[in-house]
Amino acid sequence: MEAWLRFARAPVFQTVLTWAALIATYIATDPGQNINWVFGPGSKPQQMLPPLAYLALEMTMLPVIVILPMHFLLKHLFAPT
Repeated sequence: MEAWLRFARAPVFQTVLTWAALIATYIATDPGQNINWVFGPGSKPQQMLPPLAYLALEMTMLPVIVILPMHFLLKHLFAPT
């Protein structure tokens, strides 16, 4: 039971860690470097949205598009028999 609880909390911890990394990258790096794509997709900063709006969008979409689907896939692949 306790292992299941740790596994169920994994997406929350991964999301918090991802958000911390994105915020730290946004604060500490130059937009020209665009590390972790915090200023836009690809190598150049995007121009359509304000930078903080893009960061908020990225912070919202990463858990929905990457973290949760990967969590469910791995949960299915490595389910106890």
